[in-house]
Amino acid sequence: MWHTVLVLICAFCGFAAQYENPAWSPDGKSIVFVMKTADSDWNIYAARIDGSGLRQLTQGSAWDPAWSPDGKSIAFVSTMEGKRQISTMSADGLDIRLLTSGPAEHFHPAFSPDGHRVALTSVENAASRIVVMDSSGKNSKAVTPIEQRSRWPAWSRDGKRISYYVQGSANEIWQVDMDTLETAKLFDSGIVATTLDWSPDGKELLFTRGIGANMGIDILNPETRQLRRVLAADLAPGQPRWSPDGTQILFSTSSGVTMLDLKSSSVRAVLH
Repeated sequence: MWHTVLVLICAFCGFAAQYENPAWSPDGKSIVFVMKTADSDWNIYAARIDGSGLRQLTQGSAWDPAWSPDGKSIAFVSTMEGKRQISTMSADGLDIRLLTSGPAEHFHPAFSPDGHRVALTSVENAASRIVVMDSSGKNSKAVTPIEQRSRWPAWSRDGKRISYYVQGSANEIWQVDMDTLETAKLFDSGIVATTLDWSPDGKELLFTRGIGANMGIDILNPETRQLRRVLAADLAPGQPRWSPDGTQILFSTSSGVTMLDLKSSSVRAVLH
């Protein structure tokens, strides 16, 4: 799954649990996230933004949740016949539909801003590429070079570009133009490669960078190349996501799912 495991105490459950992949709903009123408990494998849960209303959406094993722009469905990853594949479900966990199959493994789904397409990571025969398909699972097409080990696609807010990580001895952030398929490097991101997320105004890119005592959440302006750190390593932050209004960041920490207010720099636990 290539995720950072975070061990903490689940206040709702009363036993040790692990969390990852928190993501805002499009209306900003709730979140989904992945949790592994002492009694079950990784599964997708939902809660209100204040942490109340906890409910389990999947059974068995599932991860990498991604909201559709209209908030009506969630793409996710589960193991099908020994391979990681992408499905969608309704926001209440019902109406599950398999989107990918075959010999390749598929994960890291991301809906396009208009909801008509899904970008994902596809791995086959040691090649890792970003693939785009219709939201129905049809008409899939690789959009990154086969020689790049590409992961974690993130659509620009206008849907014209996809940013992604290229894995190597030092990870890099690249982008691909969806009309021309021309690629360009944006930034040398370092060791950590987790979620990428564009700001609601489309001007800045959010990600985690560094390792150990140097890990933190950074924001990059690709046009000016200006990089600023908005949260230091104290909380061991990971997998950050912008709020729909751009004023807050949701992320995982060593003590739970947490929210950062960008104006006040205050941090509030959502789940702990």
